[in-house]
Amino acid sequence: MRKLSRDVTDRFAKIAGGVGAFPTPVADIAVLSTMQLMLIWLIGSFSCREIETETVTDYMSTAGVSIGAGAGVRELARAAIQMLPGLGSAVSAVIAYGTTWGIGRSAEAYFFNDEIKSPGNAIEEGISKFKSRNFGD
Repeated sequence: MRKLSRDVTDRFAKIAGGVGAFPTPVADIAVLSTMQLMLIWLIGSFSCREIETETVTDYMSTAGVSIGAGAGVRELARAAIQMLPGLGSAVSAVIAYGTTWGIGRSAEAYFFNDEIKSPGNAIEEGISKFKSRNFGD
């Protein structure tokens, strides 16, 4: 189940990178936040937790994750960056990929190892992974 969880994290992060790369006139925060919440929910279910809203809220409150607060600042930065032709889409893709990957890795640590790992540290790891194009780990 851990392997399946890692695979789903990788897939969701790649999809989020694609969503982030697509230049949109409106914020894509609704799509990305929904994907990230679904990712947490799936990882929780893979660890034999009940498939319910409390699974996600339990992780978010314990890990100190606030999708709304962090996402608002991130979205403002990404929206400004997306205005730069070419470069903006690339930076936006990296941020969306890294954030989703980091949240997934943090949720894996929480649900499978009972450890609280800040998504912030994992986000940096995800951004490095994206930049190196090392998607097989």
